[in-house]
Amino acid sequence: MGMKRTIQFQVLRLLLFVGSMGISGFVKSVYRPWAYQHEVPDLGFAGWAPSFFYILGLGMLLATLIQIVPGLRRLKFQTMIGAGLGALGYEISQAIRSDRTFSWPDVLATIGGIVAALLIEKVVTMLEAKSLKQG
Repeated sequence: MGMKRTIQFQVLRLLLFVGSMGISGFVKSVYRPWAYQHEVPDLGFAGWAPSFFYILGLGMLLATLIQIVPGLRRLKFQTMIGAGLGALGYEISQAIRSDRTFSWPDVLATIGGIVAALLIEKVVTMLEAKSLKQG
């Protein structure tokens, strides 16, 4: 019964990954062009949302994959933070690259996305442990 519950939480993590990446892709390829064309006052959502949902999705994918390798489970949060720092480095590198556009809202969205991924994973981990305890 414990294995079945663990798989259910893995499926939840994967759904969060797929959902986040889907939202990121939709906003970037469909909503953003439409919002810019129609000058939608969305507080910059069209600009920063892909950064937020991309790193949120990546964090959830890492949480899922790390669960597969028992020796890495204890490094789950450090790995997620490392990926977040890598994404943050990419955002900041855009300030010096002439072919990209730097944006503070993207930097803040990236930070928010990794914080959200860490918090969600913390909750999922707690629910999973509680579920396994109840047997």
